[in-house]
Amino acid sequence: VRWEQIVGSQVAQHARVEHFAPGRIILRASSSAWAQQLRLLMPGIERAVDGALEPGAGAVEIRVLGPAGPERVAVRGSRGPRDTYG
Repeated sequence: VRWEQIVGSQVAQHARVEHFAPGRIILRASSSAWAQQLRLLMPGIERAVDGALEPGAGAVEIRVLGPAGPERVAVRGSRGPRDTYG
């Protein structure tokens, strides 16, 4: 809820906080297009986050990741996804 108050509903709808630690926030974008948009909006997002922090809290590094893809599992001895069959 607080995230939406800080960055606004449109940004919060397309960027969720995946990891938060002192001095670092990692965002996960809803699509690759929104990941790019968030990178372009980063100066405003950084100002909004800095304004929401307590004075003297220090700088926060914000990193944007694209949407999470399916998890790949490697099986030893099996053919890879680019192997040709036959």
